[in-house]
Amino acid sequence: MKKNIAFYINMFLMGGVETSLLEYIRVYSANDYTVTLVIGVKMYEHEILLDQIPKHVKIIYILKDSLISRFLYLKHSNRLTTIYQVIYALLISIVRNFYLS
Repeated sequence: MKKNIAFYINMFLMGGVETSLLEYIRVYSANDYTVTLVIGVKMYEHEILLDQIPKHVKIIYILKDSLISRFLYLKHSNRLTTIYQVIYALLISIVRNFYLS
């Protein structure tokens, strides 16, 4: 009988954590585990490592809004201007209140 295991990552971009997570996913999915990958925010075209995840691994996104994804990517890459940082803070506050209510 297969055991279930889930991995969580906030954003699945290109980096060392993501590369290490891919190895864990490959090892567990090949060794009698049903693997689920939970990603906090869908980053669309910036998720260049998604094609390396085995096809039988289930992927769940918590947030798929493209506007917030765009802001998060800009924030993550340190490209937000001051006005956009304020807008981002307001958007995140509204989204948190919506999902936590």
